[in-house]
Amino acid sequence: MDFISSSKIEVTRLALDGLYERQKTIAANTANVNTPNYQRKDIVFEDKLSEIINKEELKDKIKETNSLLVKNQNYKPIDELLEKTNGADVKAFLQEDNYSQFKVETLMDMSKYDNENNNNVILEKEMMDMTEAAMRYNILSTLEGRAFSGLQSVIRGE
Repeated sequence: MDFISSSKIEVTRLALDGLYERQKTIAANTANVNTPNYQRKDIVFEDKLSEIINKEELKDKIKETNSLLVKNQNYKPIDELLEKTNGADVKAFLQEDNYSQFKVETLMDMSKYDNENNNNVILEKEMMDMTEAAMRYNILSTLEGRAFSGLQSVIRGE
């Protein structure tokens, strides 16, 4: 079993960063509930995070396939095998740092809402969104903490 991997740590870190930004944005929306003409904002990052996860899984599959090729061809260098298979494109893909491409997007909610301030902040919705983001953040941080705790126990020999 893989207790911890750098890709899992990175993905969790990016998700926590995205959720943190979402919480800050929801807090700003809530603070502006009575601000005339305020347009609420939203944070999106899940699609980008999913894309990063898919790319990293593809990298792992390519590496596994090439490892099998190395084993079956008397341990020829991986560079030579990459050139024989898909060339420099695969090598560049494998060396690409997908995590650094992660960016949280802030979107303006342009929907109209009829209220006395002529803004589109609905306090109840913001509170529900804040609760959901906080729960997701707590779940991820708890799981990450447990993974590190398990790793610490293994290191200590417990």
